[in-house]
This record gives sequence, structure tokens and C-alpha cells, in this order.
Amino acid sequence: MHLYKVSNQVKKMSTMINGFLNVSRLDSGKIILNKQLFLLNDLI
Repeated sequence: MHLYKVSNQVKKMSTMINGFLNVSRLDSGKIILNKQLFLLNDLI
């Protein structure tokens, strides 16, 4: 049971760290967003 909790927390931490890295990449211009209008119903 403890191993499952540890594994779950590691996954959450990895997701959070990757999010921070993506924000950093956006700030530095390494990621360029292609913004366009879309219909929300199409996305859903």
C-alpha cells in the first residue's frame, strides 16, 4: 500500500515539475503558441 502512495506522489510531482518547465520554456520563447479561434462544442 505504501509503495502505491509513493508512486502516486512521484507522478504528481513529475507532472508539477513538467508544468513549471513548460512555463519557463514559454517565458524564454522556446515554445511558441499558435493561437486560433475554435468552437468549444467541437473540442468537447
